[in-house]
Amino acid sequence: MRGNRRGNKGPLPLARYPSTPGPPDTPMKLTPSACVAAICPPGQGVRKCSDGRSLYLEVSGTTGSKRWFLKYTRPDGRPNRLALGAFPDTTLKAARDIAQAARELVAQGIDPVQDRQVQRERAQVAAVNTFRAVAQETFDTRKSGWTPQYAAKWWRYIEADLFDTLGDRPVASIEPPDLLREVRRIEARGVVEIAHRVMKGAEVVFAHAIGKGLITRNPALDVQPLIKAKPPAVPHPAVLDRKALGQMLRDLAVYAEGEGRHLAVQHACQMQLLTAQRPHTVLHMLWQDIDLDAKEWRIPAAVMKGRLSAKVRGKPHVVALSRQALTIIKVQRRAVPKDVPFVFPSTIASRQRTTPLSENTCNLAFQRLGFEQTSHGCRAQFLTIVQEDLH
Repeated sequence: MRGNRRGNKGPLPLARYPSTPGPPDTPMKLTPSACVAAICPPGQGVRKCSDGRSLYLEVSGTTGSKRWFLKYTRPDGRPNRLALGAFPDTTLKAARDIAQAARELVAQGIDPVQDRQVQRERAQVAAVNTFRAVAQETFDTRKSGWTPQYAAKWWRYIEADLFDTLGDRPVASIEPPDLLREVRRIEARGVVEIAHRVMKGAEVVFAHAIGKGLITRNPALDVQPLIKAKPPAVPHPAVLDRKALGQMLRDLAVYAEGEGRHLAVQHACQMQLLTAQRPHTVLHMLWQDIDLDAKEWRIPAAVMKGRLSAKVRGKPHVVALSRQALTIIKVQRRAVPKDVPFVFPSTIASRQRTTPLSENTCNLAFQRLGFEQTSHGCRAQFLTIVQEDLH
């Protein structure tokens, strides 16, 4: 530090630091060393060391602590001051930068003290409104308008692929690059379709956040065009050759005679071919929906694929049962315990009352017979043959 005019070294005289801030055009400026050396004279409560333009360092006469302040005029004309932080944690340069930012707010007619309070409240809101919390709120709000199956899938996609990395982050802090990184990770697993579904789910979450005023734009919309194109749909394998189909039906009729094979699996596969209903619907067939006298299977609207409104207000879907289908149902009735609700219950005894056969079990049965056929292929098979016969 330079000495004073007398050649003595040490802190500058106290007179160099006026007790009140100087006018805006004052040439006096603080230095880092002067800030360190500044003290409050004995008997004086506080001392204000001006840096010019209403920025000053206030030194406490009781504790010796030092804090930065900026004097300014509120938009309503009243004087006020803004605390900028304690020295030395807030350096001279940092204090000047903060003061300049505050002056710019004042020039725009914004009170920097009120603006700081608003920013603090926003930070508190952001800390509470994490992506996980907003997703949960979105789910709770919308699930009443979704089918249980769709709701379960929607939540599973969001939870499995976004919560680990983005779940605890404030929703307002998530940008398109953050979502794109997750998309690329999903694509690397070879499941592009899942990437599209996850971003569709994220879009709903961010739309909910926009409605609450947490964010102003939806980052998921910016990312969706960057997702790889969905692969073309692959038809479900099905035996379409009439001769091969006949052989498959004959082999299927004696499927249960093989070692370790179950009659219920044989019957479930046959019922899919006879009714051309979706595998899930056939496998979840309930005794209460069968009318043997009318020779009908009345599938409740709630079970059918479709919108929630149709499931709630729609009429049952009636399937006429052929002679072969009725025979299968009667055999199953004799084989299945009376307290089991499913016509085709699980082959595991402990699960029969709660779980039907799985679609994969039926797919495996077709494979064991040596045919390139799936349960879903039964519907395509039925449609193709009917169209050929009608034309």
